[in-house]
Amino acid sequence: MNRNNVPLVVVACAIILALAGLVIVIKLKDNSSASTPVAQTTVTVTATPSATQASAPVSTPTAVPTSAPASTAPLTDFTVCTTPSVGCNGEMRTEPSQIIVSGDGSAYISGLTWTGWGGSGATGSGTLKLDNCEPNCAQGKFTPYEATVTLSDLTSYGSAGLQGYADMTVSAPGSQYGTQSYSGLLP
Repeated sequence: MNRNNVPLVVVACAIILALAGLVIVIKLKDNSSASTPVAQTTVTVTATPSATQASAPVSTPTAVPTSAPASTAPLTDFTVCTTPSVGCNGEMRTEPSQIIVSGDGSAYISGLTWTGWGGSGATGSGTLKLDNCEPNCAQGKFTPYEATVTLSDLTSYGSAGLQGYADMTVSAPGSQYGTQSYSGLLP
C-alpha cells in the first residue's frame, strides 16, 4: 500500500466505525422505545484524497434515525387503588397486575389483565388467592379462585391531571369472598 494512502484509509475507517457505532446506539435506543415514530435523516460523509492521490472523493450516504416523536401531546394517566381495603395513599397504579383486597395480605388478586382501561369503566380478570389461615395466616395455604374486578366512576384527582377509578367491585363467585364493593378510592 502506498504511504500516501494510509491517512485517507485511516480517516475513512474511523468515519465508518463512528457511523456504525451511532447506528447501533440508535437501534438500541429504538428497541427500548419501539412504539415511538422516528424521523429519518441522511448523513453524507465525504473523504477528500490527499494532494498526491489521483482518485475521486469517497461519498457514503447513511440513513440515521433520530428520535423525534411524531407528537408531543401529553398522555393522561389513568389509575386505580391497589389497596382498597386499607385506603389509597400512594397506592394508585396504572393497569396493576395485582390488587390486595385484605388489610393483612391474606386475600389478593394476581395476574390481572384489563379491558376498557382509560374509558368510563374497566374490567380486569385474574386470580383471587385466599389464605385459609390454618394454623395461622403466616403459615396458611393460599387457594386460587377466578375473579373479576370492575372499575367505574373515573374521576380527576391531584394537581398533575391524573384520573382514577373511584369505585371497585371484586367478584369471585366460587369462593367465600363472594362479591365486595369499594367506593371513594381516590387519595
